[in-house]
Amino acid sequence: MTLRHMRIFLEVCSNGCNATRAAEAQHMTQPAVSLAIKELEQHYGTILFDRMGRRLQLTEAGVRLLEYAKRICTCFDDMEQQMHGWDAAGVLRVGASITIGSLFLPACVKAFQRRAAKTDIKVLVTSSDQLERGILSND
Repeated sequence: MTLRHMRIFLEVCSNGCNATRAAEAQHMTQPAVSLAIKELEQHYGTILFDRMGRRLQLTEAGVRLLEYAKRICTCFDDMEQQMHGWDAAGVLRVGASITIGSLFLPACVKAFQRRAAKTDIKVLVTSSDQLERGILSND
């Protein structure tokens, strides 16, 4: 099943088990919503809604799927939010000699941190020889 199916199912449930209102909310046609629900039911081999005339009511299986669908969509939305712009927040590694590192670097790091608060800054203040070795070993 797709995330799209889960979102449609959630929309139907959050609109009082009303496929027409769910379709309007999702900018879809009502038959497309009904088809997605039918595909879910066929895929899982169970009835998710009892149909009483034109009204829908969640079955026991529908209640269980609702719990899963909420978790799945919440987890997916969280992933989307966290992963977009991941590179913008990454890690900045800075190496400086002892003189530069003790006199100028602290102010530079503070200024950078104010502009890019999500970036993790790793600073190494050591001799030039050790910095060169670190660069060559990609540390």
